[in-house]
Amino acid sequence: KMNEYQSSWNVGDESEEEETLEKGESDDDDLDEEKMKDTALNEQLLKEWRQRRLDERDEIMFPDEVEVPLDTPARDRFIKYRGLKSFRSSPWHPKESLPAEYAYIYQLKNVNSLQKDVLEFGREKEEAWLNSLSQKKGPTGEGSMDMEENQVSVSTDKVVPDYPECVCPGTFIAVHILNVPSTVLEKIKDQKLPLILSALLEHEQKLTVVNCNVQRISTYDKPVKSRELLTLHCGFWRRQVRPTFSENNLNCDKHKMDRFLQHGRWTVASVYAPVTFGTNVPAMFFDSEGVLVAAGCLLDLNPDRIVLKKAVLTGYPFRNKKRNAVVRFMFHDPDDIKWFKPVELWTKYGLSGRITDSLGTHGLFKANFDRIVKNNDTVCMSLYKRVFPKPVGEFASLRTQH
Repeated sequence: KMNEYQSSWNVGDESEEEETLEKGESDDDDLDEEKMKDTALNEQLLKEWRQRRLDERDEIMFPDEVEVPLDTPARDRFIKYRGLKSFRSSPWHPKESLPAEYAYIYQLKNVNSLQKDVLEFGREKEEAWLNSLSQKKGPTGEGSMDMEENQVSVSTDKVVPDYPECVCPGTFIAVHILNVPSTVLEKIKDQKLPLILSALLEHEQKLTVVNCNVQRISTYDKPVKSRELLTLHCGFWRRQVRPTFSENNLNCDKHKMDRFLQHGRWTVASVYAPVTFGTNVPAMFFDSEGVLVAAGCLLDLNPDRIVLKKAVLTGYPFRNKKRNAVVRFMFHDPDDIKWFKPVELWTKYGLSGRITDSLGTHGLFKANFDRIVKNNDTVCMSLYKRVFPKPVGEFASLRTQH
């Protein structure tokens, strides 16, 4: 009997051991799956980082060069592009083919004069408030002010009745803000960000295209691509943006887009942001980890700034005869050659020419140049299209309202 009793208990122990083993194996499987997911994610991030690094290096060595895909006709791939006889003097209308976001932003005429008037009005109002305060010697009262959609009420013992929105410096006040989403408070608590309260000048609640003149930080070594999600800190406000980087040409109304933020030179970053008045307003860009990427100042408020993305198609000459040559590897379809025939050609040795005729069915064409063509030269064709800042989420609520 004792043996049967003991054997029954032993069977139970074996079943419990099997259960614990199964649980341990399942836990190990879960850990292995998590490790595999983490390694797969790290490998994907590493692969993306390496690809960005290669793209940045190719952009430096072969600026703006683009290959024509084999499965897509060039006339479809570059349907939005056009050729320019001269980048500096060829016309490009600033109101042509604007995106839908431009219907919801503001363009200020004569920004310098408007800024001068707004700042002067603020100074006059402040002086009048100080004079009224000195005459009445600090009377008591209550005031309230409206800031856009949010209602803000201020209670203090040092408010002038004629200027309820003005408060003496150093005064302790209680501010109550209504109609604030709970997500804003949760974000402030999670990220432990300071809450800054600032008054707005006239027109500063309106959205426009803000252009900032910035320079990349020398210690930041990660590639920064144009239209990448960054955080812009300008003046007292901070918001997420997708800036479009471009050169700043002083003697031209068109500016070439930079695919990456380069080291050692100034770059203009165009974003959708509120109107900001002031001189030498600082502007700083941070990445997703909060590391400073670029710093500079506010350049202007100009939605009509023309930023052109350049694409260079390349081909190689063979069967050269004096100033004539047969070019290959630029196109793969004779219909593409007919489509881009009016666009001017140029070479890396400084020659200029035009397409004269198409040859065969594999994308070969004859070209005539102004000088003798060499076999080691490269034939290029420049195409341009206008690009705009990429919105993050500024226009979602505006579309629902309209």
